[in-house]
Amino acid sequence: MIPEFLSDGLLPKGIHETTWELFCARFGNSSRKRKELIKKIEVVIKILKEVGCQEFYIDGSFVSERNRPGDFDACWLRDGVDLSRLNQIAPILKHAPGVFKGIDCKQKYGGDIFQLSRLVPDPKNPHGRAITYLEFFQLDKESDGQKGIILLKLETINLEL
Repeated sequence: MIPEFLSDGLLPKGIHETTWELFCARFGNSSRKRKELIKKIEVVIKILKEVGCQEFYIDGSFVSERNRPGDFDACWLRDGVDLSRLNQIAPILKHAPGVFKGIDCKQKYGGDIFQLSRLVPDPKNPHGRAITYLEFFQLDKESDGQKGIILLKLETINLEL
């Protein structure tokens, strides 16, 4: 289930699991840009399903109330993923096995996509411990609070390959 947006246009804190159908209905139809991004997210999901990925988390303006999000941010669970197969079917990954990243990724897939367990400096404590992208995505950079993100369990999604 996807909760209602808060007054700041973001989801309430937490990881909100939903189905592909509900995700598309809620976030994929209100503008041409959202429809374009949903198609690109679908491509990424097909690739990740093919290599055995089980969980895909979506963040950024795409899962906000914003009508025309610039892109989406996502991270995926590496457990069980055939990384050599991923590199075969998604050649953009050849320089950083298992990671969709950079301008080429944004152009091809419409967003920045990372392995969930990769570490990034904690913006609240840059000299302290690093945090995972999953933790990072749940930080509201404007309020220093927490926000919600979306979880799609890929084994529940039925898309034509």
